[in-house]
Amino acid sequence: MKRSYLYEIPLCQLGLFALERAMFPENPGFAAASPHPYWLVILLFALRYGLAAGALSGALAAAVYLAECWTWGPRFRFEDAEFYLLPGSFLAAGAVVGAAIER
Repeated sequence: MKRSYLYEIPLCQLGLFALERAMFPENPGFAAASPHPYWLVILLFALRYGLAAGALSGALAAAVYLAECWTWGPRFRFEDAEFYLLPGSFLAAGAVVGAAIER
């Protein structure tokens, strides 16, 4: 099986990161965007490549989101447990959709 997603996922995430920093620097991690643009990458790769790519894209999206919010956003968000629902959803949805595709 081709594993081209190992470089495609980081490139897509890097593209979204560059877009966000260039056009929306006051909104780190697209925190105020709805629906969140990271869902596009997660669902695209989970539907195309399955479980491994879905879990990887979800984990990378969660890591980038948390890193951006930590670096450029207000840190009081990290004190609220509800803040972690979105990054957790990234990981869970990527894995679940990817697993459903592999069946």
